[in-house]
Amino acid sequence: MLIGLSVGTCFPDMVVGEVDPAHVDKIIGRTKCPVDEIDDLVRHYREFEWSYRLEDDYQKPTEQIKGLLDEVEALFRKFFAEGRLEQPRLTKGTYPDIDKMGTYWVHDENKIEWTD
Repeated sequence: MLIGLSVGTCFPDMVVGEVDPAHVDKIIGRTKCPVDEIDDLVRHYREFEWSYRLEDDYQKPTEQIKGLLDEVEALFRKFFAEGRLEQPRLTKGTYPDIDKMGTYWVHDENKIEWTD
């Protein structure tokens, strides 16, 4: 099973087929969003993070972006509802240091390098 380390990257990766969601245990995000603000987080990610990933990184045509964003949002909400989205900044004050690690996906949680 895989563990994703970025809300902005991993959900689009799954929707475009780079990673099979069935092989993903959870996403450990760098987000810090209380449950009652999750809709605001989704709006932000749809407008900026996810759309950027789909347009610039995956070169998806503009006419496909809305449908893909809907799929990304649905997958995000599914993971969130199932408790498969962890936000350690809310509980530990730290998050995965993907800059240091150089990857958004790991197979072993013990291999995650954390920020100080």
